[in-house]
Amino acid sequence: MGLPACGHVPDFGRELEHRGERGGLGVELRRCPGQLVCPRWGPGRLLLWLARAIAMGLHSEANLNQRFIETARQVNLYLNHFPKHEKYALAQQIRNALYDVYALIVEAQKRYHKKTTLTNLDIRHEQLRMFVNLAHSLGYFQFRDGQPSAESPEAQAIHRHLVLSRMIDELGRMIGGWLRLESGGKEQ
Repeated sequence: MGLPACGHVPDFGRELEHRGERGGLGVELRRCPGQLVCPRWGPGRLLLWLARAIAMGLHSEANLNQRFIETARQVNLYLNHFPKHEKYALAQQIRNALYDVYALIVEAQKRYHKKTTLTNLDIRHEQLRMFVNLAHSLGYFQFRDGQPSAESPEAQAIHRHLVLSRMIDELGRMIGGWLRLESGGKEQ
């Protein structure tokens, strides 16, 4: 089902047309000046959807899930190199925090009232960030296969910490944007 793109909003119209072919939004874009007609949703709900789509990006939940999976792969790769005595202590705490973040992402995507869940997600994300910083401060990123690394352990530790910090910060920015969107842009 192809939807005709409105000449006044060409890029967004094409995006709606593209999405309509894959699942059908129930949105018609007519060729009249900027008129959006939605037979199923009505004008109010459609405008709310459009505002959220523009604010978050049309595929932000899928993007958040994809970024999380990339982060989880990298975190687990680096945690496998932690010293043996930390396999079931700090490494397990980091894994638990990581999986809790994912569980809260899924929960927030499914709940109608998201603010409390997003606040819990933000808190757990910050705990994950602090656990990774603690692991770096204790020097656990200098290890390779449970043993101290032979070749430039400081450079390796800094590299690993920077990679994880950037990935976790990116997740935090996405979570923060989602939280601001759901709270209506009000400062907390």
